[in-house]
Amino acid sequence: MKNRYDSEATINDILDVATALFIEKGYEKTSIQDIVKGLDGLTRGAIYHHFDSKDDIISAVMRRMFPENDYFAQLKHRTDLTGLEKLREVYLESIFNDQVQSFFMQSAALLKNPRFFVEYMKVNASVFSPQIMELLDEGNADGSLDVKYTKYVSEVVLLLLGTWFVQEIFPVTVDEFREKIYATKYILDSIGIDLLNDEIMKKTMVF
Repeated sequence: MKNRYDSEATINDILDVATALFIEKGYEKTSIQDIVKGLDGLTRGAIYHHFDSKDDIISAVMRRMFPENDYFAQLKHRTDLTGLEKLREVYLESIFNDQVQSFFMQSAALLKNPRFFVEYMKVNASVFSPQIMELLDEGNADGSLDVKYTKYVSEVVLLLLGTWFVQEIFPVTVDEFREKIYATKYILDSIGIDLLNDEIMKKTMVF
């Protein structure tokens, strides 16, 4: 049983069931016991083995909407890419990684709930933003970027590329989505971040 408790599959099962219940019943009306009932033969112990509380489950659900920390660790140690090129890799990973997109699509509806939206923004600020800032600083050091106030610019970049494109918050048509991509490129270019080059723009437009 311990091996089952420790497996990544068990964690994903818990988060899948919790996400579905949060969408169906709402966060406030979903109990730990409700989550247990949705799991195949697991007990409350399986949940508390990984999560201290329902709030911890919310954090984990929101965290799945972003690339894994392991991805950033591997990218950080690549010496064949500049800071700007690494930023481009992060962007492509966030929109073309099937697992990230699957988790995002599964969880995006939760962002209509203020409780989940706040948690989403906290993950942005505490986890993802420092990683983006590190790449901006690296780009400044290697000459591929010339960006001031990298701490605050990293936060703006995430608001621009993340929150602004959440369909549940800012619904757009396909044509409006394309216009927003061009607007995003205009804003990023104006602060010295040539993230959306021609190749990436082409890939994004057919996404």
